[in-house]
Amino acid sequence: MNAVAKALGELAPGLPWMDAHYLAFKQVAGFNNDYRVCAAALALAERGELDTLWTAQGTGFPHLEQRIQELEPRCAEVVTRCYKSVPPPDTPLVTQAELEALGWDLAVLTGRNYEELESGFDVLGFRLPAVADNGAHLRKPEPGGLLQLADAFQAQEIVFVGDTRDDAMALRLAREARPDLVWSFAAVGPLRDAIAREGDLRAPSLRALLSVLKGARS
Repeated sequence: MNAVAKALGELAPGLPWMDAHYLAFKQVAGFNNDYRVCAAALALAERGELDTLWTAQGTGFPHLEQRIQELEPRCAEVVTRCYKSVPPPDTPLVTQAELEALGWDLAVLTGRNYEELESGFDVLGFRLPAVADNGAHLRKPEPGGLLQLADAFQAQEIVFVGDTRDDAMALRLAREARPDLVWSFAAVGPLRDAIAREGDLRAPSLRALLSVLKGARS
């Protein structure tokens, strides 16, 4: 969030950008990737349409897709540089020991590309098997990444933790594609109540969710 704000401050000085804008983008399908968030913000700003973000959850911005794609390479360059300049949080969202204490096979499905993913692993200080956004079939809300991981682990039960509308939809589409597997979605973060459905798990953070999952197993 901070890296995107910093990039937009460089690319569009004076743009009235707030954290609320970033969170709103995460409720619009197809904007799990921060490069696209940055490019779409610029495209909307060029047309004086940034305020339409609040009502675009179901429709997105198909009229701006060509412009978004034109802007994305430059945004990718600046956002990547800003990722590297934004200091990591003093307290990590989760530690390797906390994850391993769950006793499950672990993997990452991210809307970021491999370069961004590696930056994240550098901050965490450990790595996990991962599928990144390096192909259209892997781009959430497409379920390809989840199906690929399920096959790789030969999993029968999958819990997918997400904090965006795209994450929730990817899980539901994976469930439709492979109804022979047991799929569960766990919504975390500030949007959890907006993206979760009845039967989904919910927690304010990944760390809080781990306690819920461990309690469910005991």
